[in-house]
Amino acid sequence: MTFSKTIRLCVAACSLIAVGLTGAWFSGYRLNMTESFPRGLWRLTDAPIAKGALVLFCPTDAALFERARDAGYLAYGLCEGGFAPLIKRIAAVPGDQVTVTAAGVRINDALQAKSQKIATDSVGQGVPRAPISDVVPAGHVLLLSDYSARSYDSRYFGAVPTGRIQGVVVPVLTEGGLS
Repeated sequence: MTFSKTIRLCVAACSLIAVGLTGAWFSGYRLNMTESFPRGLWRLTDAPIAKGALVLFCPTDAALFERARDAGYLAYGLCEGGFAPLIKRIAAVPGDQVTVTAAGVRINDALQAKSQKIATDSVGQGVPRAPISDVVPAGHVLLLSDYSARSYDSRYFGAVPTGRIQGVVVPVLTEGGLS
């Protein structure tokens, strides 16, 4: 095989991959590379955005998320500010009572799994403390991970406006599956 044929084959293969990835994106497929939920391929669905749902959302507060990205636990992506969307579970909705204790986050007096705040991240840096109000305000939700105790979630960045949610996601092909 000549050099020019090799280059043409590489260009064709890259073009096919690009077309496939673009088609997957527009079909609602997303890649999760964080540890908050299993890494792998997820799909946006038409399911209603409700308490308990796993959702894909775009980060809001640039300063808090830039610090997290600089620390290496958030990626660059297509959301405003250049952030990758994140997967979290809707743990509390408007009107829910939220209390933060040493044991973790309580929602309507129920302790949430894996919700105890950590003092430092995986590289030993201090983790910010979000102002979590007593009641989730209208138009916001509290997002947590019941999969990973080290998730960067509402414990650290607070309640998220519902307008930042892209939709409910389901795993398609992930490592380890959901626990």
